[in-house]
Amino acid sequence: MNTAAPTAAQVTVPGIEARWPVGTVQSVTPLAGGSVNAAYCVQAQAGTFHLRVYRDPRLDRARREHATVGWPARPGFPRRASCPPTRAIP
Repeated sequence: MNTAAPTAAQVTVPGIEARWPVGTVQSVTPLAGGSVNAAYCVQAQAGTFHLRVYRDPRLDRARREHATVGWPARPGFPRRASCPPTRAIP
């Protein structure tokens, strides 16, 4: 996990619930692997989500990545909807 990104203690349930319409959050679990960004599995009332915490604070970079991921999928190629990027989690 990226040590420069927020820790699991800093990625708070109230912070997530305040930024995205996911309902009540039951758990936030750090995911292993991210060499550049941190990642968390968020179990919430609305489902299970992957929360990516970018080390780079420039919001335009996250928006550009989301626009690319949100590109219409080819017929028969499944993809999940993503939540819009927001400012840093305090």
